[in-house]
Amino acid sequence: MLNNHDHLYINPEVNKINANVKLPKSTKIYTNCVGVFIAGGVKIGENCTIYHHVTIGKRGGNHTGVPIIGNNVKICSYACILGDVKIGDNSVIGAYTLVLKDIHAGSLAVGNPCKVIPLNKNKES
Repeated sequence: MLNNHDHLYINPEVNKINANVKLPKSTKIYTNCVGVFIAGGVKIGENCTIYHHVTIGKRGGNHTGVPIIGNNVKICSYACILGDVKIGDNSVIGAYTLVLKDIHAGSLAVGNPCKVIPLNKNKES
């Protein structure tokens, strides 16, 4: 089902991950999770963690593009990352967060609408 992720079983009855999504072997999607949706064309970096009920995909309407997820990103339960956005390396997307804009590396994104909090005070956000 997933080109380079043969060791990971995703139950297609409760999850939808497009066959064109290439997941690095270091990325973890908790296999007991339900409701994970990842659209075709989404790019996910190394060492990412994705929890249950996460949506990563197109925004809809006249919007084009899909998200690009950097390395070492944690995406918590019920988060939605939609549209042509980039999630920087070493970021955390909090539970129930709606992301419609780019998130700088080393940031915590929380809420709806999304608010960005730098995790490292030495980096810009």
